[in-house]
Amino acid sequence: MYKKNRRVRLNYFIVIMITLIASSFLLLLKEKKCSNLDCISFFNKETYKMEEVFVDEDDSFLAEYSNQDSILRIEIINQNREEAENLIKSRIARIQNQYEENISPYPGEISDSISCPSSFRPKINTYEQSGINISSFLVKLNERMVAGQCENSLIKYHSYNYYFYCQNQNKTFLVEIIYDKNFEKVQQPYFTCN
Repeated sequence: MYKKNRRVRLNYFIVIMITLIASSFLLLLKEKKCSNLDCISFFNKETYKMEEVFVDEDDSFLAEYSNQDSILRIEIINQNREEAENLIKSRIARIQNQYEENISPYPGEISDSISCPSSFRPKINTYEQSGINISSFLVKLNERMVAGQCENSLIKYHSYNYYFYCQNQNKTFLVEIIYDKNFEKVQQPYFTCN
């Protein structure tokens, strides 16, 4: 009888220890969070070196990286899906508005409005990749890397933009990869959430 009780107690102890170890392991996995650029994967990510961090807070991260061919700007925002969708729509609308026809600040005989040829306007492409909905578009930048130019002679860079939300991390990613306009080997990155 004594051996039987001892064996039962030992079995209970083993079950409790296994349960504690397993729950601790699950908590550690749940607590494991990615940080910054480690939150996503894409081809040649390891070639980018950090140049400058502009914002590094609990709910947002904004930084610039570079490699020999391009500059990568990334903004990461902790938020839910609805907030992410609203942010992506508003950022895209802001970019598109830079190219809309506007009333000239000095209307006259030649023109009452200012407009940009359609070849300069970003065309939004939305697609799914690895279960991620991505909005992408190309923006032409001037020598100061500012959008909104509508004349070929002022264009120096091409900015490839990818906006998406990672559900498992509750993070929105606004990724911009900037190349010289004459760079010919631009490949669309294949993004995955880590």
